[in-house]
Amino acid sequence: MLLKEGVFFLSGMVVGFTYDIPNQLVHVPAGVYEIQIQDLWDETQDWMDTYDAMSVVNFCFGSGKDPLGGSEYVGITLTFVDWRLKFTDLLGPSFQLVAVRGGNFLGRTGSITGAVKYPIAASDYTHAIIAQSTSPAMIAPFLPPECHLEVSYREDTSTVYLGAWLEREGVVTSESVEITVAVYGPGDIFLFSKLMTVPDSNGHFMGIAPLQTLVGDTTYYAIVTAVDGLGSVTTRRAIPTSL
Repeated sequence: MLLKEGVFFLSGMVVGFTYDIPNQLVHVPAGVYEIQIQDLWDETQDWMDTYDAMSVVNFCFGSGKDPLGGSEYVGITLTFVDWRLKFTDLLGPSFQLVAVRGGNFLGRTGSITGAVKYPIAASDYTHAIIAQSTSPAMIAPFLPPECHLEVSYREDTSTVYLGAWLEREGVVTSESVEITVAVYGPGDIFLFSKLMTVPDSNGHFMGIAPLQTLVGDTTYYAIVTAVDGLGSVTTRRAIPTSL
């Protein structure tokens, strides 16, 4: 059982998560950058008992807190099925570290035994870590997944050259990966997008977008989205004003 009697297991903090049923997202309130697994479990179970959640199939499964002897207990493992946790999008340009602590946080697809799915949805200008635990003691957090993008522009042919890649745990990964780069101009005007599905020998995805006129000394940016079997990773990248 995850829940035990006594204050020892409860942080007592009311985070104020909100639940987006159509998009299967649990939203963390603005200004909250670190949460505890116990709080996420407690509030989600309370919400599942409300009228609003009557149509929702249980997606939140917990285990742990079994006694090991003395004052030690098995760490919490919380698993989301299909749903994900989302921290609030930020405006940047600097990135904010956000964290889930106090146990193991896992994601699955379809069922509790389904394919592994990264349990935290992408948020603008955030880097997420999950401090995983096999016992009451924490182990080192892993590096968040990240998209990278390189852009060059050839003015005489009005061609944009794109290079993008995905890193998980600091290692380039390309198996079953698709990367989409969407480029926007001043005023957030959409210009074009490019889907890349075939990596080179280094795991990098290369794309060419012809007949695109980019004006020098103008602000452009790209939304880079990589999708693989573990989920999606989205990052916003500025394109140099002088290409």
